[in-house]
Amino acid sequence: MMSYFESMKTDFQSFPPKYIVDVRVPKDQFDELLAAARAGHIPSNISIYVDEMETGWAPDGSVIKWDNRKSPKVKVTAVDFTIPLFHPSNTNAAVP
Repeated sequence: MMSYFESMKTDFQSFPPKYIVDVRVPKDQFDELLAAARAGHIPSNISIYVDEMETGWAPDGSVIKWDNRKSPKVKVTAVDFTIPLFHPSNTNAAVP
């Protein structure tokens, strides 16, 4: 579930708007993520896919609309983790 929370002010504090994503990863997949992290391969990208959002004008789907006042919670349908197999060397080094 992905949830939106509006900003909030009290007499003593203020909190900006925020999003919270709650995802359950099956144990076997979590174990693989953990083993990769222990080997120094942490995810370089995490993509979260949800229902109930409208695609905007961009043909690549980069513009997404979510009426978070009408629906402050949306269902997460998938999560992708990108884990690099190796760490690239310094790309600024001179090539001989």
